[in-house]
Amino acid sequence: FPVTIFTTTADFVFANMYSKNKKVQVSNQNKELDLNAMVQPVPLANKFSVPGYYVWCGSVTRGDDGRKDCADYYLKFLAHKIKYPHKKLPYSFILKGKQGTGKTLHFNAIANIIRKEHFISSSEPNDFFGTHAEGLAKKLIVNMNECEGKKTLDFEGKMKSAISEDKLTLNAKHEKPIEIMNYAAIIITTNKETPITLDVRSGDRRYIVFKSTDKYLEPKYHAGNFWKKLSEHINKPEFIAALYDYLMDLEVDKMDWANERKKILTGSYYDMVKQFVPATALFMEHLIVSKDFINRDESEFNSAEEYKQFFEKSVSEMKEYNEPQRIVGSLLHDAYKKWCEKCGFKKECEPTIKKFYALLKSEEIGITTETGHAGFTSVVFTPREVYEALIEKKYIIVDGSEKPAETVVVDENMFDEMFDF
Repeated sequence: FPVTIFTTTADFVFANMYSKNKKVQVSNQNKELDLNAMVQPVPLANKFSVPGYYVWCGSVTRGDDGRKDCADYYLKFLAHKIKYPHKKLPYSFILKGKQGTGKTLHFNAIANIIRKEHFISSSEPNDFFGTHAEGLAKKLIVNMNECEGKKTLDFEGKMKSAISEDKLTLNAKHEKPIEIMNYAAIIITTNKETPITLDVRSGDRRYIVFKSTDKYLEPKYHAGNFWKKLSEHINKPEFIAALYDYLMDLEVDKMDWANERKKILTGSYYDMVKQFVPATALFMEHLIVSKDFINRDESEFNSAEEYKQFFEKSVSEMKEYNEPQRIVGSLLHDAYKKWCEKCGFKKECEPTIKKFYALLKSEEIGITTETGHAGFTSVVFTPREVYEALIEKKYIIVDGSEKPAETVVVDENMFDEMFDF
């Protein structure tokens, strides 16, 4: 499905003739968050539609991953923030894609609903997490735009807190620090592959990643003023009211956000996770899958056919897979350095043998070391236990484990007619 257009099927009537006048519950201290104040009657003529579809705004929720469930989750996330401004969900979206694919256009519509003083977009992480930052104060939606790893690295801990915690310390210049409520939902947009650091060691539970398609970078879509017309449409007051009404109709009260998040972890998410998986963990996966931990010489086989069959077997079919293995530590260390060099992990080639042992054990995947009578250190592990631990920690994704859902194949040309409006 084209990333830059989000549609709902005709089963969901987007624009009603009149607003349903749903009220947002607000406290006396927060009258400025009364989103219902902007709702006005909506003529059906203000629908931006094609046969069978009602189009609401530029969106990156259905891109290269082709996932309708991703779009639904994202919309319900936005709807929850609009229905319950003072409730915080501990999740953040990362919307990845090239420039010109519509990653930020839909924020115009959302900002018009929540009032623009409750929305902020900035490419400077210091605006949100610096010593005297005030970017999160009184905000409902925060867009960290053009985000990149080198700028966010120093703020990893503060970003986690801002996503998860409902209070923060405001340290404005020349003012006494005060504690304020943190209502902000943080949405990151970027054209970088790794805009932030994912904490894969302790298990990331915060981030959701979607990637846009490149289809609408084609000149014909820009030459036809499509983006200009779409931008003008989503800024119409009638449209803002229709969008508000639609989002308020979405059922979010019974949503199991944590479990539903697991179902929408896309291939883009796991591609990003791989960038932060420790090299030692990936090396152990290679060691097990390649059967290199099995020390058997060709001379031990009765025939060439038996030798061939050995390598054709899955590692899980071999008895050694379920038995404790002992490998001389120095040999394993040498193999690790050669593997790192081959894979391009230059920095990871550097650890001393003692550091290598410490890294293996720190991953907590069932690896220990033993020193024999002759003073030689061996690395001890059971391949099956290590492999299952790698899967549990989401360091690797294999058939039969929790993994991204299969991509839904969608004909990207089916909506081309909408560009003729």
